[in-house]
Amino acid sequence: MIAELRSQGALVDHNPRSGALTINQEFAAALVIARCRTRANGRYSRLIRREQATQCNLTIAARVTPDNRDILDYHLLPRGDELRANIRPARENSIVLDVHRFESLNYLCKISRKVRIGDAA
Repeated sequence: MIAELRSQGALVDHNPRSGALTINQEFAAALVIARCRTRANGRYSRLIRREQATQCNLTIAARVTPDNRDILDYHLLPRGDELRANIRPARENSIVLDVHRFESLNYLCKISRKVRIGDAA
């Protein structure tokens, strides 16, 4: 993820102690992995723990496939949003959660690009 952001022109610093990313010296982001667990009824369950990112402006939650090997999608969750600290995304969610869901990190890369005024088109 860091390499992809940098390849798109973003300046990214990684704090190995906290795990937080500082993007363009403007905002801090935390990556949270929402691992998949199979419940007793056979349904899949994932938990996004936002409390891990309390000092960050943005939580990047990667929801993984049932085998926990690949990323299914992402939720870009801003701090201070009306969402709870712990979120259990399902197959279908309310618009309050789904508005933050993205198939890839393309949107994050696009808004993180450093461009000169006049070059942004």
